[in-house]
Amino acid sequence: MLLAVLAVACGPESGVAPVGEGREPVRPAAPGPQEMVVDSDGDLPVTDSGEAGSQAPGAPSAQENTAPAAARSDAGGDARGGDVIDGVRVEVREEYFPSGRPRRRFSVLADGEDGALPREHGPDLAWFESTQQRWVINWRQGRREGLERRWYKSGNLRSEGDYVNGDKDGLWRQWSDGGQPRSERGWKLGLAHGPFVEWYRSGEKRTESEFSEGLQTGLHRQYGRTGLLLLEETWDAGERLGPVRAFFPESEQLKARGMYQADLRVGPWEEFAEDGQLLMRASYELGKLHGLEERWSPAGSLVSRIEYSAGLAQGLTEGWHENGQLQQRGYMVAGRREGPWTYWKAAGTLDLTFSGIYADDRRQGALEGQAEAGNGDSGLAGD
Repeated sequence: MLLAVLAVACGPESGVAPVGEGREPVRPAAPGPQEMVVDSDGDLPVTDSGEAGSQAPGAPSAQENTAPAAARSDAGGDARGGDVIDGVRVEVREEYFPSGRPRRRFSVLADGEDGALPREHGPDLAWFESTQQRWVINWRQGRREGLERRWYKSGNLRSEGDYVNGDKDGLWRQWSDGGQPRSERGWKLGLAHGPFVEWYRSGEKRTESEFSEGLQTGLHRQYGRTGLLLLEETWDAGERLGPVRAFFPESEQLKARGMYQADLRVGPWEEFAEDGQLLMRASYELGKLHGLEERWSPAGSLVSRIEYSAGLAQGLTEGWHENGQLQQRGYMVAGRREGPWTYWKAAGTLDLTFSGIYADDRRQGALEGQAEAGNGDSGLAGD
């Protein structure tokens, strides 16, 4: 078995909203680009490293027996002692489980500089305690070189791909322990390059993207577990560019749509309920809210109307209770309440707690004639 393994090893991410009576109205922050991230349930593909908790090559635990092999290896030897691989003198080291079964067998350069950490060179073989092969790695002067393969305890292949001078190169593939493909990604001398595809454990496709020399480019799609489209957007040189659409996972009904330029939101953006009801309409400029933002409840009633400038509320701001009664009305300056603000309760009576004159977002006093104010009097100068 060891001879056969050796043969393989040597291979090639503020608007004003209504609130209940007696509480300060809340102004939620404007939605950011992160809203478009969908479907995060922790079901991520396996990594390129070994299984969770596995030990990195070259760092044996305290219970391992790591020492130069007593006997010369199949790689050959020289007159000074030790083995020779590719014309370089090495020391072969072996690690064992407490049971005495082999855990790892690898080689390090025998002629390293004083005080320098040993550098791996040659085949690096590891096993589970069951004697099932765990990995086959090839090293050259301390860098990975050539084909690397890893297995699960079950014996099923976990990942494989090539290294060139320590960098991933070419197609790398990963599988689940059940044999289903989990990911395929192209590499070019350590940079993601070419198609990138991920699958769920069920076998349904999860994402498909394209990279060029480390930067995402072209069409990116993300799918739900049932195979329905969740997200569709376009990238250019690592930045989102052009239209983007997000969908509900169970119905593929449109959830949001908008535009990106240089990875920033621009132009009109809309959000919808799953039944198609419009929930939000806003405009962006260089990634910041700019212009009128309107929001509706799932039932279709108006919730708020806010003017923005460069990401800050600026101008007339209005909000409504769920029953359609006007809840608040006033002006914002650079995101803070200024001047007269009038608040009403859901029944239509004036809310004396919050109505008043504001400066720098702090209430300074009551409105003029506030005690006599009713629902028909907004309390705004010039109204």
